[in-house]
Amino acid sequence: MIVVWHRADLRTLDHPALAEAAARGAVLPCFILDPSLLVAPYTGNNRVQWLYACLLALVESYKAIGSSLVVGAGSPEAELLRLARESDAKAVYAVRSYEPIGMARDARVKSVLAAAGIELKLFAGDCILEPGLVKNGAGTGYKVFTPFWKTWHTIPMPNLYAAPNRLEPHGIASLEIPKPVTNFTLPAAGEIAALNRLEVFIRRTGLKYETERDYPNLEGTSRLSLDLHLGTISPRVAASRASQAGMTGWVRELCWRDFYRHILVDEPRLGHEAFRKDWIDFPWRKDTQALEAWQHGQTGYPIVDAGMRQLEQTGWMHNRVRMIVASFLCKHLLINWQLGEQHFNTLLLDGDLASNNGGWQWSAGCGVDAAPYFRVFNPVTQGEKFDSSAKYIKRFIPELEGLANKEAHQPWTSLRPPKNYPAPILPLAFGRDRFLETAKNYLRQGVS
Repeated sequence: MIVVWHRADLRTLDHPALAEAAARGAVLPCFILDPSLLVAPYTGNNRVQWLYACLLALVESYKAIGSSLVVGAGSPEAELLRLARESDAKAVYAVRSYEPIGMARDARVKSVLAAAGIELKLFAGDCILEPGLVKNGAGTGYKVFTPFWKTWHTIPMPNLYAAPNRLEPHGIASLEIPKPVTNFTLPAAGEIAALNRLEVFIRRTGLKYETERDYPNLEGTSRLSLDLHLGTISPRVAASRASQAGMTGWVRELCWRDFYRHILVDEPRLGHEAFRKDWIDFPWRKDTQALEAWQHGQTGYPIVDAGMRQLEQTGWMHNRVRMIVASFLCKHLLINWQLGEQHFNTLLLDGDLASNNGGWQWSAGCGVDAAPYFRVFNPVTQGEKFDSSAKYIKRFIPELEGLANKEAHQPWTSLRPPKNYPAPILPLAFGRDRFLETAKNYLRQGVS
């Protein structure tokens, strides 16, 4: 018997640990609900509910092949030791984690199991190409995405693992998985739903992805970040299928996911500080009122507020809008990117340390291969360019429904501005100039 320990890999297709265990004999699939990781700051309620939905779907996947998922609760080292002894297993197989907290957890588990004569064996599977495989001429990891992509794209993708056709029942009891409860409807969860989303995305968008991906009113993105986050779809399956369809632009986005994971392995400090060390002590403003206005979509800038309300109402936000709202918080409001990262982490269904952290640091100008600090998105022109019909902002800001499209992006210019929508929280030119002056003075001091 081999225990297969699921973590952020809630699937049976292209699951190397499961496939290797099944090839060797009897399998006990399990998931451990670790109470210490089901609360802030590690996760938010939305993501916990999404986890429950995906676990319930994984239960059905195992039923379909004759087995059952065992869910335990407690510390992973204690629960895995209990399950291994109860099933007389001599090994635990799992897909490797690359987050600092996951790597520390796995080291503890390995030590406890080894003391009992039980092996912990970790397999690749969270990335398309694992950390350490993509190196520059000096034999080290890349710190700039474009050369990473050029090298990454030349390395053959690993072979995919088939899902087991049949597993024998094991007879080990399981805890009941809580029913998900949210104030909005969750998307369909699980590996079948994820594979369906991938196929719908390819059929619907295909080669139009490059031209439609930046427009939040269009269904131009995959929405698969939700599935990749908990591994209900393998990133290698997604990349393989997209490559077959000629969607190189989307494969490049999957490469960004690998890039941020590789960087996190090389620089685990990114979990709590800026990649650029000269930005660690940057003088961000403390402004609770402005932060709360941003969090709840009350800044007076429609594209920003629509994005923040979409996040609050659905647990997801369009990627272009994520960049706009992040730039506005860090640069116009001069508020620490880490507060934005934490707010996203609280509400996002797809909240993922490497990608969320990497995206926020990119927007703030302090991360690996980040946008230059002096690049400041203008939320009005961004809204007019990428939501010219104003359908997206009106969907999430019904207060603007009666305005013409152009006015909806600048409601303060209307002869009849909506009374129940706030005036701009600050003039854009003032916020931009304040940030640039602060940054130039701070960085100049660092150089001297």
